[in-house]
Amino acid sequence: MMMSSFTKGLGCLFVGVTGSVALFGITVAQVFYYLWNYREDRCYLKAFVLTVCLLDVASTIFNADVPTLTVSRIRGMIDQPLSSSGFF
Repeated sequence: MMMSSFTKGLGCLFVGVTGSVALFGITVAQVFYYLWNYREDRCYLKAFVLTVCLLDVASTIFNADVPTLTVSRIRGMIDQPLSSSGFF
């Protein structure tokens, strides 16, 4: 069976997601380090750091979920469209 250029490109997508998750781990470690060692900083600065971290959490979740759903659809594991699953 011949693979299309689209399915060949999915390997690069997974490598990118793996790198993104590794960098996310570094981000979480930096946030914990900041919150532990700079307790005297003002609350609005801490809230800003936590907001940016939560946005990074959301971005990482969606970046990891899209390739998984794409591969599952290509292989026929998911029959219903995303809109009927109740998630979107």
